[in-house]
Amino acid sequence: MDYATLKTELTTDPLGLGYASTLPTSDIATAALLNATTGKGAGTIMVPSYSRGWLLALLVPLEDQLSSGVNVSGAAFSQLVLNKWAGRFDALRSGDPTIATVVILPMLNSAVTDGLTTAAYITQITNRICSRAETLFGAGTVVQHQDISKAMGRWLV
Repeated sequence: MDYATLKTELTTDPLGLGYASTLPTSDIATAALLNATTGKGAGTIMVPSYSRGWLLALLVPLEDQLSSGVNVSGAAFSQLVLNKWAGRFDALRSGDPTIATVVILPMLNSAVTDGLTTAAYITQITNRICSRAETLFGAGTVVQHQDISKAMGRWLV
């Protein structure tokens, strides 16, 4: 935990979450404001890891689009695009656990270029709602009430 950054967040309250009202009386309530995934403090963060099942589910609309024979603009797919993506989907279904992160995930942007989907869909599937704590300190971070005390210089050893 970067306590200097946490202290700056708490003392400046850049998003107006109301730390000033909770800091004097409850480190637990202050931590709850930082850890909330709703309200003014909620943001978005890139999903740090993907399961094969999750990727299979998110790729169904892309495979459906490919199967339709036309891209999101209504133009026919080239044979090159059809072959390229059919091979990728076959590899993912094969069960090779490296395919998800090594092959498919980096190719999501080419799915937009190839007309299988839109940039908005790629953003939607690769990000999730997060807390202010995660925005500041990374995915999975949960600020504890002890962290509040330490950042504010009230930590007793």
